Amino acid sequence: MDLFNLILLCCGLVFLAVGITMKFKNGPAKPTSKASETKPVSKTVLKKDDVTAPEIPEITYGPIHIYFGSQTGTAANYSQILGEEASKNGFTPKIIDLIDFEPKQLKSCKLATFLMATHGEGDPTDNSKAFNEWIADSERSNEELKGVKFLVFGLGNRQYQFYNAQGRKINEYMEKLGAERIYKYGEGDDNDSLEDDFNEWKSGLWEGLKSVLTPIKSTERKTTKAQSNLPFVMNTTQEKEVDLETFDVNSDSKEYEFQMKQYLVSASANVTVIRELRQRTDDGSTVHIEIDNGSAGVNYRTADNLAMFPENDLETVEKVAKLLGLNLDEVFSLDENEDVDKKIKFKYPFPTPISVRTFLTKFCDLHSTIRKKQLKDLSEFCSKPEDKQKLVLLASPGGKIEFEAQVQSRMLGLIDIIELYDVKVNLANLIQISSLIQPRYYTIASSSRRNPESVHLCFAMQIDALPDGKKRLGLTSKFVTHLFDLHKQGKPLPKIKISIKESTFQLPNDRHLPIYMVGPGAGIAPFKAFAEEKEFVKQNGEENTYGQMTLYFGCKARNWDYLYKEELLRYHDEKLVENYHVAFSREQEQKVYVQDLIEKNKSNVVADIFENEGTFYICGGMGMGKAVVKKLIEFAMGHYKLDFAAATSKIEEMEKKKKIVKELWG
Repeated sequence: MDLFNLILLCCGLVFLAVGITMKFKNGPAKPTSKASETKPVSKTVLKKDDVTAPEIPEITYGPIHIYFGSQTGTAANYSQILGEEASKNGFTPKIIDLIDFEPKQLKSCKLATFLMATHGEGDPTDNSKAFNEWIADSERSNEELKGVKFLVFGLGNRQYQFYNAQGRKINEYMEKLGAERIYKYGEGDDNDSLEDDFNEWKSGLWEGLKSVLTPIKSTERKTTKAQSNLPFVMNTTQEKEVDLETFDVNSDSKEYEFQMKQYLVSASANVTVIRELRQRTDDGSTVHIEIDNGSAGVNYRTADNLAMFPENDLETVEKVAKLLGLNLDEVFSLDENEDVDKKIKFKYPFPTPISVRTFLTKFCDLHSTIRKKQLKDLSEFCSKPEDKQKLVLLASPGGKIEFEAQVQSRMLGLIDIIELYDVKVNLANLIQISSLIQPRYYTIASSSRRNPESVHLCFAMQIDALPDGKKRLGLTSKFVTHLFDLHKQGKPLPKIKISIKESTFQLPNDRHLPIYMVGPGAGIAPFKAFAEEKEFVKQNGEENTYGQMTLYFGCKARNWDYLYKEELLRYHDEKLVENYHVAFSREQEQKVYVQDLIEKNKSNVVADIFENEGTFYICGGMGMGKAVVKKLIEFAMGHYKLDFAAATSKIEEMEKKKKIVKELWG
């Protein structure tokens, strides 16, 4: 018997013992209807008709403010988890999106928790920028936050140079302003196991806080009966679906979750052009997309970032509905459940009324690798005890190896778990357990001056290789592939939801400063936009204020995946890009990459970047970006006569001053 089966046997014995105990304690089980577990009803509950709300402890520890800085929603999700645990442990949680940060509130609170994600190269998330500026303001006194107790958990990715910069910054500045840290600073690595890091950090959190805080005797103690322990009540309705294209979040009195607010402020736009950019598509596809932002009322700046909200395909939606016995055309609404604990303020996950089809298509994340907490929650809805045991193990600290092998490496999403483990979750609990589909960000490949009404993207299809040798297309890639197929057939395309986010790529407005651009593959996007901007200036007879441009592009071969081949060659011929270097990695026996060509031109790079104060831009894959930065460190060692550590600090300082600018992924 292998270790995995032995653990399952032990878990089975434990569940059997618990089941026998509960049988004798509670009496015979009441008959249940299997249909009621799979079909939505007017008021859906978790597993029982009546759920007893937790008793208010005789001892309470007062309020805890939980602030989150989130870009993709993970920190926001963790804030909800902490809020639920805080309530169970005698605290009164208040969850605060940092976009709503108020200095007066922070100064007056007794205990503050910060869940801080780092975005890009050490930057604050969009919702925490104002807070970042406030806390680092030199006008703040060292007693500004005296009397405030705090704790911090940072969310980052070690692949990026400035790992967990925001968590570390807030931890440092809270102390500088006189606040007292009363629990260990924690960090999580999204490149490894962020969820495990978070769980480990909070494993001793509540006992740790209780050991240093003075308890308060509660003035009331009562137990209430709640019809459901969900924060909302779901009702089927004959009302018409809400029109999400024209929905105005500002005129709605309801408050929505952090991730949903991003969707609701986005615009619906038409895709006008999709065309293939590669010469060969047997091993992949990269397409050029044009979107009518003008009609959608969306403005952008050259090389900004565009957020696209993908949707699940019809086949996937119908499959989930069949597995769970859901009626796709049924329309439902959500209302706040007035009977549950109000310590955590309820925020709506999405506008209603909507149909089951709309929820599964636009909002329910069925494909992203599932989290351990979701596995634990879903285990309650397994039809077979053995499947429940498996999910409980996979979600446990002891099942880490099994989780990595069976879930993480196979990239199993919600739909996979539902199918593989015969999960029969009802609609209301599916809404509660699932995550919302997150927007995907892409660097814009067009100049807003030349194309103010049309925003262009260079989109590389994401194809993941699985352990069994199969390949899987990413959610957005499937979405774009569907649009491309419709476009090739001459069929009308559905509108897509988009929004614009400011990019770190901005052209220096000084013709005397050299501009270096390194962008192999789809990383060419912002530099195509830069060249277009310069071309527009030239064609309109304006004074050129942009410095000499040097571009390093890379691909496998000129007849394979040479993106924007005609455009790039023309930019060079017309002296828009004065120096143009292409690394064809597969056209010779020894592979050649952009960093190799940069090495060959070392003297020019050193003169332009270190002596003439040029700006060095890098866009593309993480591995390429690290290799290019390593070259710059080596150049700095020779030019400034520094050791490796000092040269690294020199390059990091240039990054902080935006003389070296990176947007990397993967």
